[in-house]
Amino acid sequence: EKILGYLRERGLNDQNIKKFRLGYAPDGWRNILEFLAKKNYKIDEISKTGLLVKKEKISNFQFPISNEIQNSKFKIQNSDYYDRFRDRIMFPIQDILGRVVGYSARVAPGGDEKNAKYVNTPQTTLYDKGKILYGLNLAKVEIKKRNEAVLVEGNTDVIASHQAGFVQTIAVSGTALTDQQVKIIKRYAENIKMGFDMDAAGQTAARRSIKICLENDLNVKIISLSSGKDAAECLKENSEVWEKAVESASGVMEYFFQETFSRLDSKKPTDKKKIAQELLNVIKDISSPIEQAHWIKILAGKIETDEKILLGVLEKARSKEMQPAVRKEEEGKDDREKSLEKNILGIILAFPNECVSELGKIHAGDFQNEKERAILEAIKKDK
Repeated sequence: EKILGYLRERGLNDQNIKKFRLGYAPDGWRNILEFLAKKNYKIDEISKTGLLVKKEKISNFQFPISNEIQNSKFKIQNSDYYDRFRDRIMFPIQDILGRVVGYSARVAPGGDEKNAKYVNTPQTTLYDKGKILYGLNLAKVEIKKRNEAVLVEGNTDVIASHQAGFVQTIAVSGTALTDQQVKIIKRYAENIKMGFDMDAAGQTAARRSIKICLENDLNVKIISLSSGKDAAECLKENSEVWEKAVESASGVMEYFFQETFSRLDSKKPTDKKKIAQELLNVIKDISSPIEQAHWIKILAGKIETDEKILLGVLEKARSKEMQPAVRKEEEGKDDREKSLEKNILGIILAFPNECVSELGKIHAGDFQNEKERAILEAIKKDK
C-alpha cells in the first residue's frame, strides 16, 4: 500500500501501473535469490541477469539463509551473493518485443537515499543499455503513425506522458542517448522532440543527445518548460501546459540561437566570439551542408561577421574534433598489428618442428614492433 500510495500520489493511475508492470522489491538481502533457488536456478544463472551482487571478501560475515532453504533440497550453493534490489520500486525495462531484460529501481519512500536514489541493472548479455529505449515497445506504433518521438529523461515521465495521451514518448535507460538508440528511433520516425529536465544535468544530457541526433540527420525540436519542472510534475499539475509545450517545441537551432543571444551581447567583441564558438559547435554537427550554410548565413548576419570567416572557424573546430578519432584509429591499428605478431610468435613457439620450414619466409623486418622483432630474430638465430 505504501508503494501504491506513492505512485498514485505521483499522478499514476492503476491502469498504467499495470500497463508498465511496476512492482516492489521488499527489504532483505536474499529474497530473490532464495525465491529463484526454489525454482531450481543456479547461482551463476541468476547472477548473469544482474539481479545479484557479489559480496566483497572483507570479513567472515555471512548473510543469513532461511531455515526453509537450509533444511530443504533447494540448497544455496554459497553465500557470496546478495540481492541487488532491496526496498525499491521496480520499473521493468523491456526490449522492443516487450520482454523484460532489466530493471530501474527507485528507493522506496522513506528509504535511505544516501547510496543511490536509483539503482539499475548493469550491462548483461540480455540488457544492452545502449540499444534499449524505455517504453519503446509500447510507443513504437504511435511513433511510426505520427512520424515523431518524444524523448524524456525518466521512467515516470514516460508513464505519465502515456497516461495523458502522449503515447509516442520514450526515455533512455540509465545512460546518455547513444548512436545505436538514435538509429533505432530512425526506423520509426524522422522527427524527435526532447523534453529533458531544465536543470544543469538535464541540459548537459540534452546537448549530448542533440549532437548525436543531428549527426544522424534527425529533425530535432526542444520542449521548453518555463516552470523548470519535469514532464511528470507538469502533467500531474496541468496536462495542458505539457501539451502546449510539446506542440510549440522550437527547432533545435532556433532554441540555441535564442538561448545564446539571451545570455551574450552581440555588440561586444568578446561576447561575439563566444556566440560564434557556441553556435558553430552545434552547426558543425548538422549532417546536411545546405542546413549548415543556412545557419552560418543567419549567424554571420546577427553578429555582423563575414561568412567566410565563420566557415574558417567551423573547419578548424571540425578538424580539431577529428584529430582524437584519427589517433584512436591509428592506436587501434597498432594494437591489431602487435596482436597479430604475438600470435605468429605463439604459433612458432607452440609448434617449432612444424614451423621450421616456414621460418625462412618470415623476415624480422616485416614486424612493426621492436620487442616482437627481437624475439623473431632470436628464434631464427637459435634454429
